[in-house]
Amino acid sequence: MHDTAWIDFMRLPHSMDQETIQSVGRAYWRGVKVETCELTTMGKPWHGESCPEVLFYGTLQFPNKALTAD
Repeated sequence: MHDTAWIDFMRLPHSMDQETIQSVGRAYWRGVKVETCELTTMGKPWHGESCPEVLFYGTLQFPNKALTAD
């Protein structure tokens, strides 16, 4: 399971050195939750709300192909 809050952190309007970018990438792929890390942006602490992401390999079958609420 991955935490999409890492993507939110990467999208912030700040600059990151190559080491930080690699560290964030490794944390994302290892499944580290953002809420367990101390992150800073622009010299200030940043706290993101973890949002689990599940990577699914396969086919999804939807019983209602029209995707309506019925």
